[in-house]
Amino acid sequence: LGMAVAPRLILAVRPRRREARRQLGRQVVAHGVLDARALKTVEGAWPTCPHPDLAAVYGELVAGDALARVKALEKLYETNPGHLESHIALAEAALDAKLWGEARNHLQSATRIRTSGRVCRLMARLEESENGDAAAARAWLDRAGEPDEAWRCADCGALAARWGAVCGHCGAFGSLAWRPPADAAPSPTPSLAAPAEA
Repeated sequence: LGMAVAPRLILAVRPRRREARRQLGRQVVAHGVLDARALKTVEGAWPTCPHPDLAAVYGELVAGDALARVKALEKLYETNPGHLESHIALAEAALDAKLWGEARNHLQSATRIRTSGRVCRLMARLEESENGDAAAARAWLDRAGEPDEAWRCADCGALAARWGAVCGHCGAFGSLAWRPPADAAPSPTPSLAAPAEA
């Protein structure tokens, strides 16, 4: 990929080819093309296909400290505020910036959508970082075995380690999509409220 060509390639990929846009976005970061066009590409993809890789790429594209990353991810969040990935991305950035209340609010919202293993691991990190509460962190880690979203074939249900145009299991073309397990549903969660002051 040439440095000047990479952003144009990302912008040329049709929105329905979401996974291709994600892969090109990662290549832009890998090749050092860090400009406003790359940011706009991620911002354009987020409303229709939020994904942890896009949040990571966006975080790499944003200059500044952890607070700058939170501010930038708030912009992405606003384009798709009801999506699990939006809450997780902002919660993770808030944890990095030590904004415990904001992290807790987004994780609480995420658990209302679905309590995935990633959400449980982030809650454990929050309990340990904010409160030093090893028992609460352990309780969340015990729940972290719940399946996360993954690349799944719509035809056969097989999992793939990363996106590809063809399912490695059944050979279906264009059937891999980032989705939760078929049996995933919102589940009751332990209290997410901040502990009472002693």
